[in-house]
Amino acid sequence: CDALDGLADGWVGDLVACQRAFDVRRDVPSCTGAATQDCLPAAQKEALARMFGGPHTAGGEAVYAPMAWDPGVAGKGWAQWKQEYSVGPRDAVALAYVFTTPPASPEVVTGRGSTLIDFALGFDLTRDLPRIRATEGRYTESAMGFMTPPDPLMKDFIDHGGKLVVAHGSADPVFSPLDTIAWYERLRAARGEQLGDSVRLFLIPGMNHSRGGPAADQVDLLGALMRWVEQGQAPASVVAAARGPASNAPNPELPPGWSPTRTRLLCPYPQVARYQSGDAERADSFVCTAPGP
Repeated sequence: CDALDGLADGWVGDLVACQRAFDVRRDVPSCTGAATQDCLPAAQKEALARMFGGPHTAGGEAVYAPMAWDPGVAGKGWAQWKQEYSVGPRDAVALAYVFTTPPASPEVVTGRGSTLIDFALGFDLTRDLPRIRATEGRYTESAMGFMTPPDPLMKDFIDHGGKLVVAHGSADPVFSPLDTIAWYERLRAARGEQLGDSVRLFLIPGMNHSRGGPAADQVDLLGALMRWVEQGQAPASVVAAARGPASNAPNPELPPGWSPTRTRLLCPYPQVARYQSGDAERADSFVCTAPGP
C-alpha cells in the first residue's frame, strides 16, 4: 500500500486503493507455529480478516463498515481501544456503558476481574444490537439517537449555504473512516459534483482517534473553514505537520525514519496527494490528483 501514492515513506496516502490491494490472508506470511514479527498462524490471520471486515449478524448481515488497513493500526491509540487500557479495551467499555441501553453495571465498566471480557465476548449482535437504538425509563434518548443528526444528508444546512470541513484519521480504531467515506458518497450521490461547494472530507493517514499514531496530525482545519466561510476560499488542500520533539506537544509515535518537521499535503476526498519530485519530507513535493485504480 505504501507506494500507491508514488512514494514509499511509511505514509499510506491512498487509503481506498490500499483496501483493494491488501489481503491479510494472502499478503501476510503464515507461521506453522507461534506468531512472530514476520508471520502469523492462519487462525490469527482469519481472526484479523473477520475483525477488520466489520461486525455481522449471525445471518451475515453487515451492521457497520469494515475497519481500514493502515500503518496506524500499530499505534498506541489503536491498542488502547482494541486491546488494552488501564480498565480494559476502551471499545468494550464504551459498548458497555455508552452504546447500549440500559448501560451495563458499574462492575463491568470498571473492568474488575473478568467481567469486561465476559461482557465483550458474550455480546450477541443478533440479540443485543437493538440495545444501541433502545430507550428505557430515564434513558429517553438512545445511543444512536444522540450521535446521529436528524438529516445525515444535511439538506437544510447545504441549501442555506453552510460549509463543513470533515477530518478523519485513516487509522481511527473507534469510528471507521470507511464509514465516513460511505456517508460522503451518499452525500455525493444526492448532491452531485456540487457537493464540494459545501462539504469537504480530509483523511489523515496514520492518525488514530482524533490524534496520535504514526502520523502528521497537526492540521489547521479551523483556519481552512474560516477562510472558506469568510473569504470564499474553498480548501483545495491543507498541510499536515508532524509533531516533532520541538513542538508544543510532541508525538512520541513518529517513526524514527521521519524528519521531525515532516509536512504532508492533504487533499479533499476522493483526491489523493501524490509525490511529484523534490524533498520527500515536504508537503510542496506532492500534488492533489484523481484517485488511483
